[in-house]
Amino acid sequence: MTIDGINPSDPGRQLLQQAVADIPGECLWLVHCGGFQGIKPHANRLILDIREQPVAGEQCIPDRLPLHLQPTATQAQAPTATATDAVVWPRAHLGRDFTERCLALATSVLKPGGRLWCAARKSKGGKTIAGVMKSMVGNVEVVRRNRGYHLYRSELIAPDLAAVRERLDRTYSFEHPLLPAAITTVPGVFSRTHLDRGTAALIEFLATTRANRRATRVLDLCAGVGPLGLWALKTWPNAQAWAVDSNILATALTSHNARVAGMADRMHVHLGDGLRKPSRELARHRGRFDLALVNPPTHAPVEAFAALITSLKSWLRPGAEAFIVVNRAGRLRKILAESAASVEVHSVPGFELVRATWPQPA
Repeated sequence: MTIDGINPSDPGRQLLQQAVADIPGECLWLVHCGGFQGIKPHANRLILDIREQPVAGEQCIPDRLPLHLQPTATQAQAPTATATDAVVWPRAHLGRDFTERCLALATSVLKPGGRLWCAARKSKGGKTIAGVMKSMVGNVEVVRRNRGYHLYRSELIAPDLAAVRERLDRTYSFEHPLLPAAITTVPGVFSRTHLDRGTAALIEFLATTRANRRATRVLDLCAGVGPLGLWALKTWPNAQAWAVDSNILATALTSHNARVAGMADRMHVHLGDGLRKPSRELARHRGRFDLALVNPPTHAPVEAFAALITSLKSWLRPGAEAFIVVNRAGRLRKILAESAASVEVHSVPGFELVRATWPQPA
């Protein structure tokens, strides 16, 4: 799998790989930076997306919500600080706050004297990253350079634990009048500070055109933190919703937001790569969904995007509606037409809302 924001050939990644190549794997943490080449076996690798499968020599560990957002019955302790070295590769498209969270996570797993590593272009945020490392760990230095990238290193001597904790516990919240409760998010999820405009446009359209129709099983595909599914549960009090996403933190937040809204018993969360390899519980409802709501990752490769969309055909009952929000519907209309779907496009400012239905099989 190609991970967004990670190019294995970047000079900065090469600097990091060389810096930790000789570290025993059990002493090394890779914090949201993908797989590394040439490292010792058994390194710990924190992952954000379930599609980041374990690769040879790495132990993949799913990220977790801050402790105060985890259900009391399942709260887990923070990882034991046993690492001598922890590596962070900035994921610029996920925001500065996510990079800061990664640096805090890396600091939290280091034992005294451990080393925190990060690489970045000096001209594109490197100085800011170095400042964050210094504020948490107390020191930072540039140990190598390569084609505009600086390799930064901090040694854990007297960390500022309050600064680390603040970044680990950082959350956001937003509201919308059509949602049942405030939505909580954390760095690392889509549209973390506000309701995405495309999602809002789809909710507002459905509220005026479909709210009076009956739905009992709703599929929220590419659910993020769950706003579409939560809207459906508020709209139809007897409905059940299944929220599907590959982002580990997003699915955990969907469960949290459903609990806050008093809807935990009607919101079912599936962590997975779209509808591939569904859980047994989800698979029981194949072909039985009344409605699908989708805000898809339109930046995905063509083949992956097409597979995601056409999979809806086998999950909806014949004649049931799928609503998909995109900026421009050209590619989506072609994919749907090739799957024998009937298509309608409703234009709203900034977006196109695509309604698709599939006929009863012959």
